[in-house]
Amino acid sequence: MPGKASGQQISSGLDEARHGLFSYYLMKGMEGPADANSDKKITVGELHTYVRKNVKQQSIRLGHTQVSKLQGDTNRILVAW
Repeated sequence: MPGKASGQQISSGLDEARHGLFSYYLMKGMEGPADANSDKKITVGELHTYVRKNVKQQSIRLGHTQVSKLQGDTNRILVAW
């Protein structure tokens, strides 16, 4: 499930998090916030939606655009609790 900035985009970082935006929101989403339907499972699709939205919003706030991409079976469960 690789992720990256595409094309001419700049991969941004969050100084306070000590991670890039993609890594930060990937890890944060897997802690629970990406569970869009509240079924206590996070799928690749839910995580992709969460990461893409947050990375895009935060990168715009930082003055540029970064749109993250994830690949894989969107129904595959990554985390369940």
